[in-house]
Amino acid sequence: MTDRSAVRVPPILHVETGPKPLVLRPWTTSSEDVTVVLAASHEAEIRRYSSVGAVRDRTEARSWIATRRSARRLDWALECEGGVIGRVGLNRLDDEDKVAELGYWLLAEHRGNGIVTQAVLEVSRYAFNDLEVGRLEIRHERENVGSCRVAERCGFLAEGTQRGVMLRGDKRLDLHLHARLVTD
Repeated sequence: MTDRSAVRVPPILHVETGPKPLVLRPWTTSSEDVTVVLAASHEAEIRRYSSVGAVRDRTEARSWIATRRSARRLDWALECEGGVIGRVGLNRLDDEDKVAELGYWLLAEHRGNGIVTQAVLEVSRYAFNDLEVGRLEIRHERENVGSCRVAERCGFLAEGTQRGVMLRGDKRLDLHLHARLVTD
């Protein structure tokens, strides 16, 4: 039985297939990682759709990084050609039902070349093979067409809209739900 209070530490994953080699590694509070988190928080697309958007300074960036490790989360800094350019993570890890949610963001200058697709596919393989997850979900706001395209490219089938499922400030948001089963 898994200790539900134990902090999970993601392993380092190497992705050699695709347009560019990638390394997925745990976040650190290094100056480089803090700088990337702060840069991401200032990008309009990321700020609008990700929790990192609430980060306002280096202290908050370090705090955000600290939240990336918990009993129900595994989160990777996405490195390409020696620098961090995004994140991919599993959250809402449910050891009993073997379900997890997959999330991601990528700095704007690296979008459009298949990098996040590579990373999502690698984390999906890890979740299915090493964590023995049976179902992975991707949820995104209806307007987030980039995340929708990544989910579809990675074989996550659209299942519908979850009405009012996320609270942001005092507003309830609808999210599109995509899922992929280990048997797909």
